[in-house]
Amino acid sequence: MLDGHVEEVLRVSDPALTWLRQIGIAVENDNRLDQELSASDLVDICQAHNIEFPNKTCTTDLDQLARLAGRLLARVFGALSANDPLMIDRYEIEREERIQARPSDGAEFRKHYYWFKKRSG
Repeated sequence: MLDGHVEEVLRVSDPALTWLRQIGIAVENDNRLDQELSASDLVDICQAHNIEFPNKTCTTDLDQLARLAGRLLARVFGALSANDPLMIDRYEIEREERIQARPSDGAEFRKHYYWFKKRSG
């Protein structure tokens, strides 16, 4: 019981975690739990559900919003050990990194994918 309370206090004190919880609710409502989602997909979900970014960004450029989402996600996942899922409220969020080639020039880059799951128990 106390662990859940501490987790809730931490989430409320970090706007990025509150933002991710709102996305988790939207993902669940859209029946997209356990599906691979990129940062761009998360931006689309935010726009479809009127979920605001934590820093009240004014841009509507999808590429800039995807980069902002990536930075927020990197920060919250950076506090975890490698391969550990992020636990927020009733959601568990997993992240996977893949090396991909850019279509424009073939240069390799890292891209992250996310899975929102319902927590067991």
